[in-house]
Parts: sequence; structure tokens; C-alpha cells
Amino acid sequence: MAHATSFYKTLFGSSGESSLKLAETFWQGRGGLFEDEKLVLVKPFSEEEVKAAIFEMKSVSALGPNGFGAHFFKNCWTLINGDYMSLFKDFLMVTWT
Repeated sequence: MAHATSFYKTLFGSSGESSLKLAETFWQGRGGLFEDEKLVLVKPFSEEEVKAAIFEMKSVSALGPNGFGAHFFKNCWTLINGDYMSLFKDFLMVTWT
């Protein structure tokens, strides 16, 4: 267990400081987002979007950290969609407040 944990911490963990630096003027003249484009990035997830994302996943994919795989979410969607949408709503409130 310790070996596997160490392997994945090394694989996905921080690699420390990077010597790559961007000039302070890097983004100047490159344009930005218009207000309507910014709003799209922070709008709440619709149930259709979440359902589409789940149903596009491979049913036989590996289990998530909660122990459930895509197959579970697809088969139980009608039972869990309310709770799942609440999770995304809470996520947005924490992220953008």
C-alpha cells in the first residue's frame, strides 16, 4: 500500500518550482473575453449537461474515489439526479463566493 501510494503521489504530485516564467507583458494585446463569454464560464450546470457527461462515460470504467463507477450513475440516475445536482450547485456556490 505504501509503495502504491508513493508511486501515485510522485506521478501526480507537484514537481516543485518551475524555471518557466512569462513576461509581464505576455497577455497584452492578446484580447480577452467579452462579458457574455465570461458569463458562460460561471453559469450553473444544467441537469442536461451533467446527465450528458455521465452518460458519455464508459460504463465499465474504473470506480471513482467514492467507490461507484459510471455504470452505477447511469442506472440510478432517476434516483440520484436531485442529490447530484445539489452537489454541483454547492460546488458552484463554494467556488464562486
